[in-house]
This record gives sequence, C-alpha cells and structure tokens, in this order.
Amino acid sequence: TFSYNITGFNRHIDNWILWSIQEGNSFWSANNITKVWSRGLEQRLRYAYAARDWSLDINGGYDYIRSANQIALESPRIGAGEQLIYVPIHQSFVSVNVSRGGVQTTYQHTFTGASQGISTDLSSYQVGFLRIQFQQPFKRWKTLFFLQTNNIWNTNYRIIERRAMPGRYFQFG
Repeated sequence: TFSYNITGFNRHIDNWILWSIQEGNSFWSANNITKVWSRGLEQRLRYAYAARDWSLDINGGYDYIRSANQIALESPRIGAGEQLIYVPIHQSFVSVNVSRGGVQTTYQHTFTGASQGISTDLSSYQVGFLRIQFQQPFKRWKTLFFLQTNNIWNTNYRIIERRAMPGRYFQFG
C-alpha cells in the first residue's frame, strides 16, 4: 500500500506560554507572550509491503512550521513577526521497519532545522536511532525484548542553547 497525507493549519493564539529566562533571573519560568500566529504544512508519505512472514514499512515526513510572535518582546528579545525561540521552521524524518516472524528492526533518521535561541542561534542537526525487538508469546502473554541505540551517529547537538543533548546511548528492556 502507498499513502500520502498533507495537513495545513493556520491558527492565531492569544496567551501563548513561552518558557524562558527573564532578564535579571537565573532560572527558567513560564511567560505569557499574548499573541502568536502559527501556520504550516505537515506532509506524510508511507509505503508498506507484506509477503508471507515478513513486511516492510517505510515512512517519511516533512514539516514546515512558522510560529511568529505578533508583538515585540524585550525579554527574551523577539521582534514582531519573528519566529519563536527554539521552534525550527523545517523538520523531516524517514523510518524503515522490517519485520519477519517475531523479529522487528527499525531505523529512523530525523532532521531538525536551525532555530533562534535567546542569545545564540541553534544549528540544524540530524540524529538516528536503531531498534531491534523480539516478540514471543508466553502462555497467555506476549513478551517483548528490545535493544535500541539512540543518537547512533553520536551527533553533537542542542535543542536549547548551552544544554547539550546526550551522545550515543542505549536502551534495552
């Protein structure tokens, strides 16, 4: 099967809450920035194929989102019409999932575009994860074991300035 979806949205929001460090403070707090105009397009593409005891599922997506402050702010400094801090305009992903019997392998790769920070802009980045899982029925229950490698390419990135995200790390369960 093959599918394509596109969603468009346009919303005007009063009383948007923005977490930031106010001038003179050293801690983050919720702040009301009255008016935000958020609009964008979200696209999804999917291909799925199944034969006998195996399947292939490929998904991809691209988001274009503009979330602009409508009234100039002093702290954090955001001009009228500028994109909100920490909100990237471009994001995309692709994932490939192959299953056979009770074994499933998934790889997902994401791209996050650059965004504006409070005092430093944040660079775009790409991260990937790989997950292998095994599902086995046990009496009346299903058991699921998995091993997942996050940030498989050990990318150095930030989603908030001066706060590095973890390098490669593993999960199992």
